[in-house]
Amino acid sequence: MRRILGLAVSLGLLASATANKANEESPEATLTRIEKDFAETQITKDTKAVEPAMADDFYSFDPATGSRRSKAELIASIKPSEYVITSMSFPPFLIRVFGSTAIAQGTNDAVGMAKGKPFKVNFVWFDVFEKRNGHWVWIVSESSQENIKITTKNMCDKPYCAANQPGFSVKQ
Repeated sequence: MRRILGLAVSLGLLASATANKANEESPEATLTRIEKDFAETQITKDTKAVEPAMADDFYSFDPATGSRRSKAELIASIKPSEYVITSMSFPPFLIRVFGSTAIAQGTNDAVGMAKGKPFKVNFVWFDVFEKRNGHWVWIVSESSQENIKITTKNMCDKPYCAANQPGFSVKQ
């Protein structure tokens, strides 16, 4: 009787573990959710869904100026009332997973108002993610308006590369 009970408990634990695995999101599903949460954040200005998915050492490049921004600076740039996104198209995008690193790449159209002036722009972007402590976090973002020229005149700063090392960014 003990063997039968032991076998039943073992089979139950195996079935439970299998069900839990099936309920886990794939890396692609997790990264898609993070990307869509960020798009929604730009419309709603509610950053609660996306902030936990951003690494503390996250950085991005401002698509208007090419300057490097921290997590806090990117979040702050979304919140002002003079910057309003009213809609954003978000076509399917590419996600590639390489072990504990992943890249998402795509485009999106944004419609809104900036400093009282309406705009409609198309962005091209890529984001880099890393799996840390069992969770995917967003570590780097690069985006720019489609068809904009780049410049190599910007110099990189010391935390990320050698002093005065040329970087690149969008051209003003």
